[in-house]
Amino acid sequence: MVYVNTVVAAGTAVPMGWFAGGQPAELVAPGDWDRIHAIMGPLDYPGTVFGVGASSLMPDIARRYARGLALHHRDHILPDQRHMLAQEDAH
Repeated sequence: MVYVNTVVAAGTAVPMGWFAGGQPAELVAPGDWDRIHAIMGPLDYPGTVFGVGASSLMPDIARRYARGLALHHRDHILPDQRHMLAQEDAH
């Protein structure tokens, strides 16, 4: 998993299940939770994703998240054939 605000150098592969975080990215093996948490802190997930400070309470974050999801309450799922190119349009 590549965490927010992380810069992975060109040509670097992040193995499945591993964590990549930081600038430059540090690769951390699965299960090294202490190191993963230490890297995650300064990368500011709440600020990047929800636009709130790191000290914000979960109810504030949940309200912002709910408002964002509510924007899609009238979305409609299109059947496959409605969003695929017609055979003649594909050429």
